Amino acid sequence: MSGIARSVDRVLGCAGGVAAMLMDRPTGHVVAAAGDVSALPSAEAVADGFRAVLGLGAGGAGPVEVEGLALGTRERHIVVRPVAAPLPHDLLLVVVLDRGRTNAALAARQVDEYARGLLT
Repeated sequence: MSGIARSVDRVLGCAGGVAAMLMDRPTGHVVAAAGDVSALPSAEAVADGFRAVLGLGAGGAGPVEVEGLALGTRERHIVVRPVAAPLPHDLLLVVVLDRGRTNAALAARQVDEYARGLLT
């Protein structure tokens, strides 16, 4: 298992962690995934969602910097965060959490912490 795969696997330590993936946003390529990958949204859908959010600022005063996305369903929280990479890549961390075992605020905070330290 590569170092990146181990790092993504550790993200499942979040309260209620079900699955996680690290993906390249522009291409939709999945770099690494862990947990119940069938619970993950498609990388293409995540990339499309990020593009849609970035497009919201197109008429504004400048580029929009997206801090992340969060989506809640009856059973899951899906949290998406950009990852600060040492290389010039536009990476996203996508984490699926069991809604019954965590809350949205805790989930977002934990995923933020993992995203900050994932590749450093």
